Order: sequence, then structure tokens, then C-alpha cells
Amino acid sequence: MNKIPSLLFFIISLCFQDTPIFAEKLKLGISGSSPFRIVENSEITGISMEIWQEIAKNENLEYEVKSYPTIKSLLDAIDQKEIDIGIGPISITAERVEKFWFTQPYYSNNLAILTYEGKLNLLSFLEAFFDKNLFYGIGVLVFVLFIVGNVVRVFEIKENPAFQHPYLKSIGNAMWLSIVTFTTVGYGDIAVKTRGGRLMISIWMIISMISASSLTAGIATAFTLSSLTHTSISDLVSIKGKRIGGIRGSTGEESVLEYKGKFIGLQDISEGIEMMRHKKIEGVISDSPILKYNFNKNPIEGITIVELGDEKSNYGFCISKEKASYLKDINYSLLILEENGMIKKIFEKYGIN
Repeated sequence: MNKIPSLLFFIISLCFQDTPIFAEKLKLGISGSSPFRIVENSEITGISMEIWQEIAKNENLEYEVKSYPTIKSLLDAIDQKEIDIGIGPISITAERVEKFWFTQPYYSNNLAILTYEGKLNLLSFLEAFFDKNLFYGIGVLVFVLFIVGNVVRVFEIKENPAFQHPYLKSIGNAMWLSIVTFTTVGYGDIAVKTRGGRLMISIWMIISMISASSLTAGIATAFTLSSLTHTSISDLVSIKGKRIGGIRGSTGEESVLEYKGKFIGLQDISEGIEMMRHKKIEGVISDSPILKYNFNKNPIEGITIVELGDEKSNYGFCISKEKASYLKDINYSLLILEENGMIKKIFEKYGIN
């Protein structure tokens, strides 16, 4: 008879257990580039894996892990219910939040690009003289001088011997007068004599004072931009038309396509570095810590990393909506790991501040 109350007490106690006796084994997926996912001899390590192991230990979670080649394939696996949780350097975007649950960010970083360093030499300096912006400026100036010269010639042709020659010579004299007026040199060899001519030259003097500084600034800009082009890819705008390598399905691919670059899909970042070594592509785009980690392992002279400061992203773990009940506990563990400095220690272990 005493067995019945004992059995009832055991059943009631199970109802108040925080963790079920037969704990659910989560299906975990991982993807991304080193140092967030490192696969060596079938063993998976890296920043994301170590952070998850700390979470699993704190929350008594059981799991089995499967590796995926790209972030896109990882997210597809969550969408198709092959796995419950995805970890790695997964950028939290508005489009992704519509389909999945995300933990709070565990790391924020900038997009960056690996590109060739340029050296300012005689050839690159001379190329600035053939910049199309420079030719546009000179062409507009010549056209305006031609117009001004013709107007002056119309006013002066009857009373001024300098403009009574055949057309080519007289228009040449008129354009010469316009040039010396524009440059404020004023040789004095040719001068206007009529009221109309003086009025036109007076107007041209005022226009010259305004436009000369703008033209000079435009030419200086052409030289400056030309020199920047030879130093590196300085921002996303300068990606246009260039062959840029990156991981398929990444935010880097989206940026290259948005700015009309020629995207080259890579298996991993080290493949892109090797392609740059042999000058097969003009850059490799990825998140800053991933580029720095891989490039520092295999540096190449004449290649540098350029931070694209306006393109920030936050990394989080992705959870299927069916397993949203785990989100609160995982976020709590992430906060604990942040506060006790464990996340910082894991990043520093891989050389990332």
C-alpha cells in the first residue's frame, strides 16, 4: 500500500523538474569561415563552436552537430527543418529576421576588402593627364572661349583692326583675348574698343573669377581621384566593374552585386588570397575579423586590408521558430558569458580584439 503514495509523489515531482529526465537532443548546424568555424581532422572548433559549448554547458543542452559549407546552406537547412539551431558568423539582417529567430548579437564588425596596394610612380602620375574628367573640363573651357570669342568679334569687327582679318585669324585673336582675361594675365597686345565689346569682356571677367576656381578644383579632383585609384579599392563605390571574390550567400556578395562589381564565388577565404597572389582577382570581400585572421596566417607583400566602415554587421545564432522556446535561455547565457569576460577571452584566443 505504501508504494502508491511514493509513486504519486515521484510523478508530481517530475512535473516541477526544470529539465526533463529525457532531455531533447538539439540538431545543431555550423558554418562560416575561420576563425569562427575551423574543421581539422573531422573535429570542429573555432569561436562560434567554443561560445556554443559554453552555452550548452550552462543550460545542460544536449546536441549533435553538422557542418555546412556556406551560411546560405545552413539557413536553408533551418528553413527545411533539418536542424534546430545554426551557429557561426551569421549576420543579422532584416530579411533573415522575417524567417528565423536570432539571439542577441555576440559580435559586431565591419565589412572589409583585401586589395592591392598601389605605388605612385611616374606612369600612374602621367595617367592622371588622360583622366576623362580632365578632358571634359578642358573641352568645356575651349567651347566657352570659342563662344565668347565669337561674341567679341561681332562687336569689334567694324572698328577694331585686330578682328578685321579672315575668320580663323580674327577668331584666334578673340579667343586669345578671352584666355588672357580668364587667366587675369592681361598682356595688353589686344584690347576691345567698342561698348559692346567692353560689356562682353566685363561679363566674362566676372564669370572668369567664379569659374576659374571651380575649374581648378575640378582638375585637382581629377588628379586626386586618379592617385586614389592606384592606391587601393578605397570604398564600395570603387568596386564597380572589378573582379571581387567572396563567399556565396554572404553579405559581402550582396554588397558586390549592389555596387555592380563582378562577384567570384569562393570555397573559402584562403582560396581568394591565393587567387590574389596570382592576380586572378582584384579583391576579396568579407567581414573584417575573418579577413584579418586568414591574411595574417598567409600575408602577401603588396596586398592590404581596407575597412569599409559604413558597412557594419552583427553576428548572432539562428534558431528555428519551432525551437523559439530556447531563445530566452540562450540569450541569458550569452549575457553571462559577456559579463564574465568569457566571450572576450575566446576572441582573444584567436587573435581578435
